[in-house]
Amino acid sequence: MLHGVWIDATEDLDDIQDQINPMLEASPEEDSEEWAIHDYEGYGAYRLSEYDGIEGAHEVACFIEEHGDIAAELLSHFSTIDEAHKA
Repeated sequence: MLHGVWIDATEDLDDIQDQINPMLEASPEEDSEEWAIHDYEGYGAYRLSEYDGIEGAHEVACFIEEHGDIAAELLSHFSTIDEAHKA
């Protein structure tokens, strides 16, 4: 059974973790420890994997927030933010 909350990935990493922890505690599955990304918005053409970590989702979200939709488009064509920056 899927259970989740919407989290703003541009927030501080500790704040993101502070939102994940109570979500896991409120899970209908006993002793939940694992999380995954099953839905997202605001990433434009870039596609997050359900297994992307907090740091990766945060880094991409901040890059897109700073540079706009063109950043998401660039990221969809390059494998790293560093490559997208150079483009």
